[in-house]
Amino acid sequence: MYLLLSVVLAVFLQEGTFWSSGVSFSRNYQQASERHAPLTPKQKERIHSIAQELRGIVAGLTSEEQKNQLSGELAALFAEAGDMEAAREIAGSIKSDAARTEALALIARAQGSNQDFAGALETAASVGAEPKRAAVMLDVIGEQAGAKDFAGALRNAGKLTGQPAAYTGALVKIAEERTKGDAASAQKTLELAEQGLAQSPQEERFASVAELVSAEQELGHPERVKELLSNMPGMEGQFGEVLSAMQQASQAAQKGDLVSVQTAVEAISDPQQRSFGELMMAEAYASTGDAKSALDTLRTLKPISQRAQFAGSVAQGLAQKGKFAEADEALKIGIAAAETEENDSELDELAVAAVQVHAEAGDADVTRAKTALIKNRGRRAQAVRQAAQTLASKKKDQEVLKWSAAEESAFVKANLLFGAAEGIAAQGGEEKH
Repeated sequence: MYLLLSVVLAVFLQEGTFWSSGVSFSRNYQQASERHAPLTPKQKERIHSIAQELRGIVAGLTSEEQKNQLSGELAALFAEAGDMEAAREIAGSIKSDAARTEALALIARAQGSNQDFAGALETAASVGAEPKRAAVMLDVIGEQAGAKDFAGALRNAGKLTGQPAAYTGALVKIAEERTKGDAASAQKTLELAEQGLAQSPQEERFASVAELVSAEQELGHPERVKELLSNMPGMEGQFGEVLSAMQQASQAAQKGDLVSVQTAVEAISDPQQRSFGELMMAEAYASTGDAKSALDTLRTLKPISQRAQFAGSVAQGLAQKGKFAEADEALKIGIAAAETEENDSELDELAVAAVQVHAEAGDADVTRAKTALIKNRGRRAQAVRQAAQTLASKKKDQEVLKWSAAEESAFVKANLLFGAAEGIAAQGGEEKH
């Protein structure tokens, strides 16, 4: 549901905000902290060891901005490892009020991922600004719903009635999880969310309606979709057309019905918006391992700038299916487009994607060599962290730690260690038994 929603909102809002008064979590932590099973004692021990090493590195950073950002993430890492004393101590030492508040938000999120919902909400209560506190609670409620504690999630959602957009968002999160096992209960939760929709400020109502529309689409209620859209001026026409087509394409892609994906995408009348559907189609082909169709679709994306923009995500999708030669071809298509457009920024992004492709292959040495080709320091740190997470999730964390030990830049070393810890948290197999 949220892949579809993010694409559609990107088309209409041209930005990544989820709801206008929400908290802006650290991009690195948000990307790295997808929901995972509660950590085993062994995982917590290994993550705690890395966090201890990180503590000295972060403290020695000369950039105050970097130190503030990474201190908050370090506090969250200690919280995830179960060391709340260290987490609170680090958060309390942050000089910037805004960064300290962000650290508390990240700690609450880490507690939620450990299913310590009471502790997470207690931490969230210490976040000062009401909209930000509501956003933290919304995230914790999402974790609670993911753990199937629906009664508790609904109780905590009730604490957000003073923030209509957050309250609606919380109920939609709960409904989404309920849909997987109890459609009737999911529908009742959505009806409760819709009752509070009218109380949302106009500037926040668009995102709330989009969430509800997508949820009702997923439940197979086109009449409710039409009713919701009819209550929002200007939304029923073009928005409804695109959302409906995207939803059909998304559902068909999940079933592997790529013919229906193509039919749904071709039904979108606006050329610019159809290109988003074509991107979804290329990624759907990649996700099923149909490399030829993915590459053929990527080659025909228009305008050409979109080939440069989206080639990296298609390449990574192919790499996740073990199609490494084809992933390299997708990168070449993107690079050719970026060079035609003389777009250095996209070339850097494709260099980042190339790093991730080799990390998916589990080749730490080549991955490390590829990171050296990234000119932009910030993007290099981003690539290093994502690659370290991928390698560690494949149980190559010892190779990441060796890489870190040889790294001269303290900032890059820190990102390697954060990535290693995040990858350990994501490890499957015997770690989860």
